[in-house]
Amino acid sequence: MTDMYSESESSSEDYWIKSWISEPKNYFLVRVPQSFILDEFNLFGLSRYVFHCEEALSALLDEEDEDSESDLQLIDLEAQKLYGYIHQRFLTTSAGLREVKYKYKKKQFGVCPRLSCCDQPLLPCGLSESFGKGTVHVFCPRCENVYFVLNREKGVIDGANFGPAFPHLFLMTYPEYRPDTSEKNETGFEPIVQSLHLLKTTYIQQIRAQQIREGVLRETFLNSDETAHVTPFPSPASSTSPFGYHTTDSGKIDFGESESSSESFSTSFSSSFPDH
Repeated sequence: MTDMYSESESSSEDYWIKSWISEPKNYFLVRVPQSFILDEFNLFGLSRYVFHCEEALSALLDEEDEDSESDLQLIDLEAQKLYGYIHQRFLTTSAGLREVKYKYKKKQFGVCPRLSCCDQPLLPCGLSESFGKGTVHVFCPRCENVYFVLNREKGVIDGANFGPAFPHLFLMTYPEYRPDTSEKNETGFEPIVQSLHLLKTTYIQQIRAQQIREGVLRETFLNSDETAHVTPFPSPASSTSPFGYHTTDSGKIDFGESESSSESFSTSFSSSFPDH
């Protein structure tokens, strides 16, 4: 398709456009050639959305109007809005799509924050075609989700500079950049439920062993999962266990030497546990 609006046709006198594009907040925007702006067909209907459209166009094209009595600051704001609408229309041309393709390949619009998307490049978009409806967002072609721009400085421009349909138009024009969503991306993350269960069981056992050492709980028996079933009992009055046993650092019961005899220990130990 013949390109009517080549980048080389941009005049070296388009100072306003150069100054506006060079601002850090306009990092996502592309440069619109003056040949596109001078084509009246591309400006059709914009006077309904831009106040003082003629004066704003003159400011955009660096055509000073000495007889104008309008507020220069207001005219500059309207010129920014006018450029945004023109920019939205320019992105539907082959020249505009090529400009975005260059930025897309360089990942200048950012990458998807989702781990499973594996740094998929993003495309800019807006939530509405009209100004004042929201700031610029980014669209992920892989997960097809829309995200806020993380960089606050780059995310303040109006989303109408791109419009909501631009990402889909771009992917229709360049289908080779459309990711294959059927591919399974390896993230390196392997959730192991059994490991989490063992970690939880180990943590519970450590807590119970600590409570047994402190005399808060006493061990009764172990089930098939080797999880201690414990019942509370009052802390002993002295450091010597009334049952003639003590616990090791790991929380296990050590039936070692005791001041009481084996017979008295057996009697007191068996009477202290419930029958099963």
